[in-house]
Amino acid sequence: MSHTYSQPTAKPTAKVAATGIAGSVAIVLIWVAGQFGVDMPAEVAAALTAIIAFAAGYMKKSES
Repeated sequence: MSHTYSQPTAKPTAKVAATGIAGSVAIVLIWVAGQFGVDMPAEVAAALTAIIAFAAGYMKKSES
């Protein structure tokens, strides 16, 4: 099954950008926490990153 999407530009939508930026910020915050002695299993860090990225994409309004 092939789907073709018509987009006026290759620029990501605001929701996609928010998700990507939030994921990156979460990773940096987890690294900073590690520098302050907070020990976190890799699985927990990955889950936290995914949750923060999802939340940012969910809260960002869609472009209409």
